[in-house]
Amino acid sequence: DVLGKSSRSIILADISQNPKFRFDYYKYIGPQKKYAFNFKVNYFNQEAPVYEDGKETDINVNRESRVGAHILSTQSLNKTFVFGGFYENNQAKSKFNISSPSDVRSAVSNFMGLRFMYYRNSLNDRNYATRGAEAIVEPVYLFNNNLKINLNDGVDTLFIGEGDSQVGIPKEDIPFITDLLTPKGYFAFYFKYIKFFPLARNLQVMPTAATGLTFSNENAFKVFDGFIAGGHQRVRFNDTRIWGLNYRELVVPNFAKLGLEFQYIPVNNIFLRTGANFVGYSEHVPLKNGEGSIISEMESNNLFGYGVDITYKSILGPIIAGVGKNNSDENLRFYFSIGFSFGYSDR
Repeated sequence: DVLGKSSRSIILADISQNPKFRFDYYKYIGPQKKYAFNFKVNYFNQEAPVYEDGKETDINVNRESRVGAHILSTQSLNKTFVFGGFYENNQAKSKFNISSPSDVRSAVSNFMGLRFMYYRNSLNDRNYATRGAEAIVEPVYLFNNNLKINLNDGVDTLFIGEGDSQVGIPKEDIPFITDLLTPKGYFAFYFKYIKFFPLARNLQVMPTAATGLTFSNENAFKVFDGFIAGGHQRVRFNDTRIWGLNYRELVVPNFAKLGLEFQYIPVNNIFLRTGANFVGYSEHVPLKNGEGSIISEMESNNLFGYGVDITYKSILGPIIAGVGKNNSDENLRFYFSIGFSFGYSDR
């Protein structure tokens, strides 16, 4: 009640190499408080690896800020409906000038969005679940998209390509190019589901499914916001875990995943997990090409991933070590982490 009666305020800060800040304000509505108004501010600075066939080739330094206002239902402890809007601004640059030309200081994108989300969670624990289920259904309309490329001081021409194929773009022509790459309003849809079925007292099987789809008639070369997939652990709310890929190794506008996992608890505080998943993915496919085009593209771009990991429930939080592989390359992906994720929120 610091900022008014029947309210709740949250301030979270993470002071580290990847700093984060979050402010959440909830104002509960009505005598029975079945609904709440939520105002949210998120900011984080993150160094995200760029991969090629499982090998790290560069690091992108991303700065993301997001402001949102929503109405959500609060009458149930394990499910909620959310409706509202947000504004997001992203700034990215290549740390080693590999994934983007060295003359580019940063690429900036911003957009607005309207979102509806149904979220249901009956898991008995976020990090050490043994029963229950979790489901997310989230359609989003993204509009007022803008893309900008900032060059380093003193640079008046951006050169793209290598050798004889190199092309120079005058600084004054860059806004025209970015306008061609920027899509108009479009819809995106995200779905994720996992459920724990007990096979024995210390053994569970978990079917999993997830998909992210982008719907637009815009041309394929347009720059759309991508879904983040890969890794052993959920770092952020809308992350999708995928066996056989590193965290953020797959960032695409369309993907679908089906998987199966097994979890065995030999002794208290030790969780052994193994699983496999089939994943199809694609870049943007215009709707005018036909409804089956997205599915066809994902069928031709797919992988089968599998892996194993072990989690120790410690006083510092989950300590996780794992390894994974997929059928598209010969590289093993190793994973190790200590502690809870400070980037975890419902966005």
